[in-house]
Amino acid sequence: MNIKTYIEEHLVDENKIHNDSNYIFVEDAFNHRILVKCSDELLGSASPVIRFINPELKDLFADDLLHAAYFLPSDIEKHILKDNSIDPVLNCFLPEKEQVNIKQQSNKEEIVEIKPSDRGSCCTSFFLYQLDNASKVNKIVNQLIKEIRYLKDFEPLTGEIPEGLGILEKSVNPRVKKPATFHVSFWGLSEKSIFFELKNHFTKLIQEEEK
Repeated sequence: MNIKTYIEEHLVDENKIHNDSNYIFVEDAFNHRILVKCSDELLGSASPVIRFINPELKDLFADDLLHAAYFLPSDIEKHILKDNSIDPVLNCFLPEKEQVNIKQQSNKEEIVEIKPSDRGSCCTSFFLYQLDNASKVNKIVNQLIKEIRYLKDFEPLTGEIPEGLGILEKSVNPRVKKPATFHVSFWGLSEKSIFFELKNHFTKLIQEEEK
């Protein structure tokens, strides 16, 4: 489906996406208003994709379940891991033992304008891949880790991003050429509940060492 048609049919009114010539303004669940250029790289869904989970974030939870926090935008993840005064609205993503350490702040709902050049700072990163008969997901994961060394200790998940949860932007060039694997930026729309929905579409990948 054409991305503009997708926006018009599914997202304009309900999820606060506004067309503006060749750009769209995406308003997410964390008061970001992101200016994104309308291009062939914009998607309404993606499958199959890989998501790498930060081990520091994983350490906050005492179980092996998948949590909505694992799919939060990069800047929100950094607040959770490093800030001493996290906005209490993030409590819903944290285990109870972590919530008691959050300092209360005034509930300001100011919209933060994000320039196109800074849009990657407030997205969730995924990798969209094409799996053929000669390839395995683990091979792709190992190739990505070679390309992006800091992912070495991150846990990989596989799944899909269904329509209606947000807008995605695929990189022009692949991070891995064979099989073609692209970085995908995801902006979840409007409600924090979409991250709880998103986790239901992923499973853990049993990682194998490259032979």
